[in-house]
Amino acid sequence: MISVKFLFISFFIFLTIISVNPYPSTTKRKAGDVAVATFPYSDNINTVTGEINFSETEDKKVTCSGQLNSGFQNTHPDNFDYMIIDKDDKIIKDLTEKLSNVINITVPGTAPFTYQFTDFYIDEIVGNWFVVRRRSDVVAGKAPIKKV
Repeated sequence: MISVKFLFISFFIFLTIISVNPYPSTTKRKAGDVAVATFPYSDNINTVTGEINFSETEDKKVTCSGQLNSGFQNTHPDNFDYMIIDKDDKIIKDLTEKLSNVINITVPGTAPFTYQFTDFYIDEIVGNWFVVRRRSDVVAGKAPIKKV
């Protein structure tokens, strides 16, 4: 039978080990805010799925990175628009010109991409929507932008 003294000592050794964690906390950040737009899963191959992340750097730039897994029927970048809209569908930022140059379409989705913006901050886009639209004005995907 295990003695009470052994359990007591084991408990304090365990507390000592976990209180001296050599790894820094993952919640502390030196840079700015982070936001994410997650396109929900869909069985329809014509609907955009995937995720786009926004992170504000120390020099006040916003790094946009992500990958879209479906919703792209052809490899022509001119056939798609990328924008941030508000709840009333008013365009806040049209990102088409900049993202079309870095997004490599590999049907049915895209390769991973990254772009650094200098003309907006995370707080300006949180609470709005990231939209992928076909040039025929058909929305291929719409995801809310949420602060992480």
